[in-house]
Amino acid sequence: MKFLSSSGLLAIGKIVGLHGIKGELKFLPYPGLDEFPWTTVKLQKGTALKSHTLLGVRTNKSLFLLSFEGFSTREESVSLVGSEVLIEKSELPENRPGEYYQFELIGLAAYDEDGNKVGIVTGIMPAGGNDLLQIESATGEVLVPAIEEFILDVDLESKRVVLRLMEGMVPQGPENV
Repeated sequence: MKFLSSSGLLAIGKIVGLHGIKGELKFLPYPGLDEFPWTTVKLQKGTALKSHTLLGVRTNKSLFLLSFEGFSTREESVSLVGSEVLIEKSELPENRPGEYYQFELIGLAAYDEDGNKVGIVTGIMPAGGNDLLQIESATGEVLVPAIEEFILDVDLESKRVVLRLMEGMVPQGPENV
């Protein structure tokens, strides 16, 4: 999943289906999106990118149901299924200190407390009580709980995160076994 598009827009989820007969669309948000405060979004399907005005937003289980201006029937809305929903990065609410959007963490270089490079953060995995940072290391994938006890420092300007690792978290290469 790619959060930032080549146009600098932020992908927040995907239109995954139709709902009812009045043109509502099922929107599956990417992890971390709990509310939908926007009135205008951009939809991208293939290379086509178009701005759309929302008429209504409501929740339905783990999805949002969206109604767009100009799409009042299933037949009109079917063309939007499969579209990625994007917003301007500047439209995101500000985080509280110590909180980060997932897209900000992906791509950061990960280091242990001693300054040794562990790898690169490649994703965030939802896992019950807390998410896990997915880090690609030279010896395989490293999963680190995304909580204060393990994430010691995040420096977005330096594009690095410092982690407290426990024994066994980093896979050992054949030469270390």
